[in-house]
Amino acid sequence: MTRASDLAKLLGAGGTVGGAVTSNSGVVVDNITIDGTEIDLSSGNLTIDVAGQLVINSDSGQVVLQDDTVNWGNLQNSSGDFVIESLGTDKDMIFKGLDGGSGVTALTLDMSDAGTAIFNHDIKIADNNNIQLGAGADLFLESDGTNGKISNLTSNGDIIFYGNDGGSTLEVGRFDMSAGGRLGLGTNTPSARLETVHAYPLTSIRTLSNSTDGHYAIEFHNPNGLVGDIMTSGSGTAFNTSSDYRLKENVTYNFDATTRLKQLKPARFNFIADADTTVDGFLAHEVASIVPEAITGTKDGLQVWENGEELPESVSVGDNKLDDEGNTIPKYQGIDQSKLVPLLTKALQEQQATIEALTARITALESA
Repeated sequence: MTRASDLAKLLGAGGTVGGAVTSNSGVVVDNITIDGTEIDLSSGNLTIDVAGQLVINSDSGQVVLQDDTVNWGNLQNSSGDFVIESLGTDKDMIFKGLDGGSGVTALTLDMSDAGTAIFNHDIKIADNNNIQLGAGADLFLESDGTNGKISNLTSNGDIIFYGNDGGSTLEVGRFDMSAGGRLGLGTNTPSARLETVHAYPLTSIRTLSNSTDGHYAIEFHNPNGLVGDIMTSGSGTAFNTSSDYRLKENVTYNFDATTRLKQLKPARFNFIADADTTVDGFLAHEVASIVPEAITGTKDGLQVWENGEELPESVSVGDNKLDDEGNTIPKYQGIDQSKLVPLLTKALQEQQATIEALTARITALESA
């Protein structure tokens, strides 16, 4: 067994030691001390230079990093998982590198905020992968290589858009997935496929064109195709419904419009909600039997639950809807007064024909 004093003499002379070296008081080589369970360096840096792999084999599964006697980091094997741990209270984990020779902080894990990840720049994920937010898959962000997707995979979980209005969090839009994906703007309970709620005097919906040429602002389609549109020009707006002759059959021009016209009951009234304004018009149910195509709804109609709506407990499709006080909710009739124009035109033509016939008879009598 080579003694430490003999080892020092040999190493100082450039010699070689074979076998084990035993020293109860440690071994000092230059300013490196090997003593018991420690290797100490009194000053300067220490370089470990190996030709192959550098293996750190810790039977405890931990490599603890210290500054003096303070533990600040830990590399740990936890049931096969590789754990990197910051041991300082509220001390962040920071990943740095060089970008074109300039130092950047690429990622900070804020341990004083439950590990919030703060990226210095973009986050890029390969196609057909996703970012999942929420333990219940509340929100998925995904790209399939062409399309960007936002998904909520929770049953009946809505997709909601928020913004900041002068320091206050404001919900600006919501897809109500419990109602088939209805979109509400300014409301979280949309009752139509698209519903907007706005504060007076703001405009609810505005369409803009980059040209004064005529163009279709809105088109209305169903399984039969285009059935109407709203078209704007340089100075006006046209509200159009289908009228092409190729869509019609059994066309007749001989019918009695004057008799039907005389059955109409034009009236003056005010709406209950606008008591100070008197208007001219009709009562819908009084027109229904004369020009039925001008009227929607039925007299004394009530709102009922329909297919596609989220039904309350113990309620079936077709049941009457009730307000908060348990009263049935009316479904009011409406009128499209433009549908009266053909009847008015035909009646005017009939009257004009009568006037012209009477005029011709008077002229003949005067000439006799």
